[in-house]
Amino acid sequence: MKVIKEDSELVACAKSGNKRCFELLFDKHLPGVLGFFYYLRAPEDVIDDLIQETFTKAFCKLSLYDSEKSFTNWLLSLARNLYYDHCRKKLRDRNLVESVSHNTQKNLEEKAMDNPVVEDLLDSLPEEARFLIELRVFQELSFNEIASILKEPEVNIRVRFHRIVSRLRDASGKEGNHD
Repeated sequence: MKVIKEDSELVACAKSGNKRCFELLFDKHLPGVLGFFYYLRAPEDVIDDLIQETFTKAFCKLSLYDSEKSFTNWLLSLARNLYYDHCRKKLRDRNLVESVSHNTQKNLEEKAMDNPVVEDLLDSLPEEARFLIELRVFQELSFNEIASILKEPEVNIRVRFHRIVSRLRDASGKEGNHD
């Protein structure tokens, strides 16, 4: 029997109805999805449910997966959307950050690790804003990679990122030009 290693092969096999192939996908990607939820600081008491929902949704929507794209990105997009849905249910009253920023992401990256209030400020952000900051600054993903995961134009990601950075600076009392 041929050993199937590539995600695209496993997906094709699972699409044809072979549940064992989906189980292999599950086994292969479970650690990444689990780490992704921990990275997002999802509450531990909901992580198991989020993982189960992510893989259930992936199985049900496998026919919608585009085999020309990264399965990991597709799966993490499902996970992210489920987590956002969970957060929206808990945080309906919170608004997304909408202020305009002229600050650069490089300045945030340089200052973030030296600022003792950053963690508290990040915790005060809406989940979507915190997710964007964490992907860009702490995971060091490019705007292009983030745009791929979020399925949004890169320019929108950049603008939202800079708005969030500006809000963080205002909240930390570091207003003004920091170039």
